[in-house]
Amino acid sequence: SPLLTTADCLDPRFNDPYVDIDEQRNTPVPHRYIHGGFKGTDAKFSFYFPPREQYQGRFFQNTHQLLNSENGPPGNIGFAVASGAYYVQTNIGGVERATTTEQAVFGKQDPTVGGYRVNAEAAKFSRIKASEIYGNRRHYGYLYGGSGGAFQTISSAENTIGVWDGFAPYVMGSPNAIPGVFTVRIHALRVLKNRDKFSAVMDAVDPGGSGDPYAGLNEEERAALKEATRMGFPLRGWWNHATLNGGPLTLVAGYVPYLHPTYTDDFWSKPGYHG
Repeated sequence: SPLLTTADCLDPRFNDPYVDIDEQRNTPVPHRYIHGGFKGTDAKFSFYFPPREQYQGRFFQNTHQLLNSENGPPGNIGFAVASGAYYVQTNIGGVERATTTEQAVFGKQDPTVGGYRVNAEAAKFSRIKASEIYGNRRHYGYLYGGSGGAFQTISSAENTIGVWDGFAPYVMGSPNAIPGVFTVRIHALRVLKNRDKFSAVMDAVDPGGSGDPYAGLNEEERAALKEATRMGFPLRGWWNHATLNGGPLTLVAGYVPYLHPTYTDDFWSKPGYHG
């Protein structure tokens, strides 16, 4: 329903929204900026409403698991306004969202706060403000997010009804991407970077090179580079080998000892494990 009220649309933990800034801004494009949060919590939001003549009855909302600010980036704001939409962003709960493996697994923080709840309640409240600004009409909403934000987008679609009208998750992790690509990259770095082999690999694939990146590598080094290549890491992608590291693996690796405490021993001792 376009006629939403604070009383009937908000999660009990976020049932008292407030607005502390409501002003016209011209950067990056002209819009009405509304900032606020939910009393008694660290959850905050920002809304960016285009002029009435530009509004076409929709809003866009972006999410990512590492968001720590409710302030939208200029590109997202400009894209929304140019598309006849207002833009919504939250800090996904601030200090009340789960930020570590231990907090999520052992219930020290509710992972649904950052997973979808704060985003959902802000989206609902934004419709109330939109109706005040543009009149009581249907305000269509679309949530999108990449990487970890893709998981938030999916969980929002699965756990809410009527909050958003469409969802666009992208570059979402998969069972192949998370344990495979990250670990083969780290293995290649361990074997090749620590032995200063990547300079020769890049010389071979760069213009004027031999074209054979495996020349001069021993069996272990060749296997590590070939595995990473077959898993999808492009040979030319090693150009910044000096600064490459484990990347996002640290975001998921911590779950293993909590969810599978005997994994380290089982990997090396039980049939069926690669070790």
